[in-house]
Amino acid sequence: MKRIKTIVTDVLPCWYELSWREILPPAIILRIHKDFIREIIAKKIDFENAPIVWGFKIEFGFEKFVGDFEKEFGFDGALVKKGKDGEFVEFFIPIPKIKKDSGEICGDCGGSGKNETFADDECLFCSGTGKKYFYDWKSAFAISASLNIFFSLMCFWEKESSAGIPQLITIDVVTRKDLHGGSLWGQCSIPFAEYLMKISEKDGDVLLPEASEAVRAAWHHMFGLSDYEFHHDFRVNVRNGGFNIFCPGDACGLNPAQWSRIKGQGYEFSCHNVDTPAQQIALIAGLAALHDKARKEIK
Repeated sequence: MKRIKTIVTDVLPCWYELSWREILPPAIILRIHKDFIREIIAKKIDFENAPIVWGFKIEFGFEKFVGDFEKEFGFDGALVKKGKDGEFVEFFIPIPKIKKDSGEICGDCGGSGKNETFADDECLFCSGTGKKYFYDWKSAFAISASLNIFFSLMCFWEKESSAGIPQLITIDVVTRKDLHGGSLWGQCSIPFAEYLMKISEKDGDVLLPEASEAVRAAWHHMFGLSDYEFHHDFRVNVRNGGFNIFCPGDACGLNPAQWSRIKGQGYEFSCHNVDTPAQQIALIAGLAALHDKARKEIK
């Protein structure tokens, strides 16, 4: 029986990777190796009639799904092709606006931005802006559902690409409208795990400011919160070779599936209390920024 290779036990050439674009508007970048795109195009997969596509359309009211890796991929333009970067084709995933201005004044404070009970405090409903807001989750669910289908395809990718760099992480996601409906998990490769162990052995519990800022920037863009709100929840750190990524929620984050390490192997990671696509997107943004740092520094 043929042994199935995984990045936990084998060093495999890269077939996709995540990156973070910090300039406005912020975006997650998905790079897909040309070998994979060539293989998918050759298979002529009928995405339009796939049960999972129809199921997501019915559940979330998406208007269309495009499975053309030459143009775009996903629901309602969630992943947009931007060009090539060497052996890889780049798709941009713009961070969506979820909290939006309705154009009306806040009904609780009458537009003053003040708390009626405690005059020196901001209105809790509008955060002191005096504006009425509404929440549009559709674009966030479109991103989650699109990544759900793409990462599911990746699970069945058996051929090795011709890339000259190793796959550092793999990821999979859930897309639902309930508790744990934004769950995600994945695997860290051998070189990635060794890199994390190296930086944490030197300094112990290591805070990674660039990756922490990516989580904050993604959340800020989605909800328009000030730089100071929830600032303790935006944190990416490495301890004992394992990464932790946190965002606002009830102990919401990504952590190693287990803290024990097997020398010469990677490890699996999983999430805790990821209930919304916003939390999922913010955590992926932090993971993408962490991936950028590792890709740059792994020799």
